[in-house]
Amino acid sequence: MIEPKRLEELKGRISSGLADDKDYREIALELDEVPTPANAAVLIAMLGNSKDSKYVTLLTRYLNHREPFTVQSALVALMYDLQAHLDIADKVMELVRGVDWDEESELRQSAIVASGKILKYSDTPKLAWEIVRILESPAEDITCKALAVEAVALSMGAHPAKWSELSRLFERSGELPPEIREWISMHKERDQTP
Repeated sequence: MIEPKRLEELKGRISSGLADDKDYREIALELDEVPTPANAAVLIAMLGNSKDSKYVTLLTRYLNHREPFTVQSALVALMYDLQAHLDIADKVMELVRGVDWDEESELRQSAIVASGKILKYSDTPKLAWEIVRILESPAEDITCKALAVEAVALSMGAHPAKWSELSRLFERSGELPPEIREWISMHKERDQTP
C-alpha cells in the first residue's frame, strides 16, 4: 500500500512534470493489487497523467466500479488514448443513458462530454443517437443538454472555446445553435435509427 507521505510525493512529482515510468508503475501496481484502494480515484487520475497506453486495460477495469467518482476518474484518464475510445464506447453509452447508482448524475455528465471525443475519432451511430436523444428530449435536464452541445462541438473538431460558446448560447436562448442542428440532421439522415 502506498503510504500517505509517498502519495503526496508522487502527486508533487506528477504535478511538476518530474514523474517517471517507475512512479507510474508504482501507482499501477497499487491499483492492480489492491481490490479497491480507498484513494482509487486519486490514483487513477495520477496514472492517467502518464498518457501511456500500457495502462488502458487497468484503467478500463475501473469503469465497472460502482463509485461514481472512481468511474469518472477512469473515464477522464482514458480519454487520452484513441484506441481506448473504441473499446469503451459501449460503456460510455451506458453511462450517458444513466445508471441508478449515479445519484448526482455527475458521472452521466462526464460521459456525455466524453462521448464527443469518442464520436470525433470513431463512427459510433448508437452513441450519436444517444446524444441526439438528449438534445431533442423536452424532458431532458438543461445541464445535460448543454453538455451534449459541447460534446457535438468536440466531435466536429471545434476549438474548446467554441464548445463553451455554443453551450452558453444554448443555455441563454434555449435554442440549439445552427451547427448543432446540422449535426443532428446529418446523423438522422446518415444513420437512421440504430
